[in-house]
Amino acid sequence: MHFTISPRFKRALIEALLISILASFSAIFFNTFSDNRLPLVAQPRELKHAADTMMSSDADSQQISGDSFNEPLVISIDQAYKLFLSKKVLFIDARNADLFAMGHIEGAMNVPWHGPEAKVQLPDTLSRSRRIITYCEGPECDSAVELAYFLFDIEFYRVQIFREGWAAWERKNYPSKQAN
Repeated sequence: MHFTISPRFKRALIEALLISILASFSAIFFNTFSDNRLPLVAQPRELKHAADTMMSSDADSQQISGDSFNEPLVISIDQAYKLFLSKKVLFIDARNADLFAMGHIEGAMNVPWHGPEAKVQLPDTLSRSRRIITYCEGPECDSAVELAYFLFDIEFYRVQIFREGWAAWERKNYPSKQAN
C-alpha cells in the first residue's frame, strides 16, 4: 500500500506545529518575566525536621502544645509516639481507604490524598488550632508531605509530618486499629 499526503493536509500539519512551537516559546518567555513564575523543572521539596527539644515530656508545656509553625516539620517515630501519648494531636492518614481499613494509628482520621485538585474531605468541626500530624505508608510515600503542605496552605498552621509512617508505627507495635 502506498499512502500519499495531500498538500492541504501537509500545510495543516506544519501550521499546527508552528502554532505549538510559538505557544511554547511565548509561555516560557512570559513565565521568565512573571512575578509568579513556575519552575521549568520541579524541585524536590526540602523538608525541615523538628528539633528534639520541641518534644518536651511535659505535655502541657508551650513546646508540645506549640504555637504555629512556619511550615510543616518532619517528626521522628519517637516524637510521634510522645505526641500520641499526649492525646493532644490528631493523626491524619493520607493513604487510601482500603489501606486505612487494614490498619492505622489508633484514633487517626483517614483523609486520602489524591492531589490538590481532588476535593479533600475535612470535618467542619476540625479546628485550625488543632495540632495535626500527617502520615502515610513510609518515607517513600509523599502523600503525607503533600497533604501537610495543602493543610498548611488552607491555614492549618500546626501541621507536622510523620515521614516514617505506618510501616514504622506497626514495626514498633504501637497502638493501632483495624476497621471492622
